[in-house]
Amino acid sequence: MPYTFDHDEAARLLQYMGNPSRLKIVQQLRKQECDITMLSQQLKMKESTVASHLVRLNQAGWLSRRRSSRQVFYALAEPSALLLLQALEEIAD
Repeated sequence: MPYTFDHDEAARLLQYMGNPSRLKIVQQLRKQECDITMLSQQLKMKESTVASHLVRLNQAGWLSRRRSSRQVFYALAEPSALLLLQALEEIAD
């Protein structure tokens, strides 16, 4: 079967990574799972900003969520997001 490149999927992935704040969040979640408060403190962003970016990343299917009491912890769940992040880090170096 010949290789086919899905241009729409590639553009969708780049769209989600095309925001500096989302890139920072993905980088942090690559290191450890975090809740919104932890991400907000570590990245020096408002919790509402972090929450809105987490919604977008979750819509993309990139996150897993784990509830612990009243907290929700997020982790990077999509291997393609990690691969894309690694490629961007190499290119941006």
